[in-house]
Formats: sequence, C-alpha cells, structure tokens
Amino acid sequence: MGEHAQQPGALLSYDPSGLEWPQGQGPDVRVTPEARDARVHDLRGALLRVVEAHERGELGFMRCPDATIEAYEAWAWERLGAGITDQIVVGIGGSSLGTRAVLETAAHLEIKGARTHFAENVDPVSARALLGLAAQPTTQLVVISKSGTTIETMSLFTILYDAMCRAHGQPSADARVVAITDPAKGALRALATERGWTTFEVPPNVGGRFSVLTAVGLVPLALAGYPIAQLMRGAAEARDRVVDPEDRQEAILWACADHLELASQGVRQVVIMAYADALVAMVDWFRQLWAESLGKAHDRHGNLVEEGITPISAIGAIDQHSQVQLYREGPRDKHISFLEVATWPHDLTVPTDSVLP
Repeated sequence: MGEHAQQPGALLSYDPSGLEWPQGQGPDVRVTPEARDARVHDLRGALLRVVEAHERGELGFMRCPDATIEAYEAWAWERLGAGITDQIVVGIGGSSLGTRAVLETAAHLEIKGARTHFAENVDPVSARALLGLAAQPTTQLVVISKSGTTIETMSLFTILYDAMCRAHGQPSADARVVAITDPAKGALRALATERGWTTFEVPPNVGGRFSVLTAVGLVPLALAGYPIAQLMRGAAEARDRVVDPEDRQEAILWACADHLELASQGVRQVVIMAYADALVAMVDWFRQLWAESLGKAHDRHGNLVEEGITPISAIGAIDQHSQVQLYREGPRDKHISFLEVATWPHDLTVPTDSVLP
C-alpha cells in the first residue's frame, strides 16, 4: 500500500516507499527500488510511443481538450432561457459515468442550471419513477449512443420519449430531445434526422469511456450549468504536463510501475478508496476506465493472454467497516490506492461542550 501526501500543483502525489507486506504476514510481496527503476524505464518508452501517436493525430481522446465548446454553451443557454428546468440523460457506461463523476464532484459549487437525472439501468422501478418527470413540459431528454443500437439505452429512451409524446404531442416532444450520436451513420442518427431533433456529434475516433470531454459529457454538463470552459482548460493543462518531456510527472510513472510489479507477483486486484462522498461516482468511473482499458483477451500480436487486474471500489469510512477485515486478514492480492480531495470546502468540529456525556 502506497502512502501519498498532498503536493500543491502536482498532477498526482505519490510516495513510492514501503510497498511490501510486513514480515511474517503473507507472501514475500514487495517492490524493490531496482524493480521499480526497471519498470519505469520500460514505461518511459511506452509513454514516448503514446506521445508520438498523439503528435501524429492517432489518439482522438488526447485532442479533446482543444475542441471548441461555444456551440454547447449557446445551446444550453437557449434551452435554459426557454424554461428547461430538468434534463434526463439516457445513456450507459461511457455515456454517463464520466458526466456523473464530474457533476457529483462539483456538487458543493451549487451550480445554476437544469437538474440532472440519469437513466442508465433497465430497471422498471427506477424507469417508472422518471415517467412523470419526462411528461413535464420543462424537461429536456438527452439520448446518447454512438450507434443507436445499445439496447438498454434505446429501450429507456423509447419509454421516456413515448411519455413525452403522450403528455404534450410529438411536436412538443421533438423540440425537447437532443441526440448525441455518430456524425453520419447509425440508427439514432437516422431517427434524429427523420424527427428533426437537435443533434451533436460523437467523434468517431474517441472511445466511449474517454468521451466526457466531447459532446457526450459537455452538452449535459453545460445544461446543468457546469463551467465547461474551466473543465477544458484543466484537462488541457493535465494533458500538456504529461506529454511535455520537461514535466512528465514522475509520480504517474512510479504508480504505474508499482502496479505492474505487484501484478507480476500475484497482486491482481486494485482497490480504489475514496473518503469523500462527492468522489463516489469518480470511483465508479475509475472502475470502467481501468477495466475496459486493461482487460484484454489478446495481446498486440494476437496471442491469447486473458490479461487484466480487477478494479474494486471502496468508500471510506463505510467500507472500513464492511471490507477492510478482508483486506487486512484475507489474501494478500490487493493493491490499495486512495483518492482524496486537496481541500475541503467546509469543515465540521465535534463540539467539546456537547450535552452528550
């Protein structure tokens, strides 16, 4: 388990010391300085190849922070000016997890915009609870699917769209639907063209789990009142620091090296643990980013490898009382990382003059 401290201005803070189990407790699992250095050496080469691919324009997600956002902001202001008070975001996986994570981490900012509701799981109870909201004339329906064939998303969208049409007629419903989909093809693109819905594009070269900095995340975030210009500036700064040869963030390489070295010694699960309620959705998004990026059946040469490290979410202090006994006393096969906030917007003090004894 790695300890880390806050470092002002650091993209990631990480102390690469003490990564070993106490003697006499489980297998002899440790990360030596020599092993870490060897892994970091290999990772530098991998990072260089990523940077070169970025410079050739092959990695769409790394160019997302450079995109223009004026159209999203203008649309959001128009919708809010037309009286929209709520939005239902219909999407799953990469179409919702990143957006939810951004919104929940900013909950303390009290942003002024449309209240945001997510329709993700095909659950008749939770879906039914949104029917009344969909029938309100001040609700915007945001459907997100690159292909338009994601069965869960399109099933939920059909149910909610039908409720809007029954309540106020199809023309009124069509005026309150926005589709975020492929720019030229797919079932949702065809349907949006037929019905005359407002549309925004999902870049074809950006995978779903990396799409929060495209219309997928920026359109609902803008309607929610989130300052997307600041989000894009922060993303660009983080990206530029990683690719800058003078500022390659050693902490990132250390953390990756330790994960790889421990995995080679049988530590095949990574626990991400957050102690702030606002980071719960961020932990869920981390699980998707990790699992879908690193879980692979085949290597780059086509060989069957069935490779991956399993991500596990944990929320402190809740899971200190529901999982930690397993982590402390069970199999020594978990690498635990902590996700923290740099500063708290508020603080509470336990009163010393309480009426309690």
